Amino acid sequence: MVGIFKFSFRLVEVHSLKEKRKIIHRILARVRNRYKASLAEVDQQDQWQFSTIVVALVNTNSLQLEQALYNITCLIDEECEIIEIERQLIQT
Repeated sequence: MVGIFKFSFRLVEVHSLKEKRKIIHRILARVRNRYKASLAEVDQQDQWQFSTIVVALVNTNSLQLEQALYNITCLIDEECEIIEIERQLIQT
């Protein structure tokens, strides 16, 4: 099973693209290292207070994917304000 999760969020305390990129890099590295996920910033790269990232995870158990989604959401929520989460589970 593949889980694809799209997070749109706002970076409240950021005042430049340089600050934004530093926070995004930290989020991507933490999620990648902790969950062995594939990630990318896919939208709003030139807006310094907003970002959208997509996370892809593979697991045989949908409950474990849901738990990972919850944990990743908490991790992102520590750094910024989540506006929207879209999720898609694909049977393989």
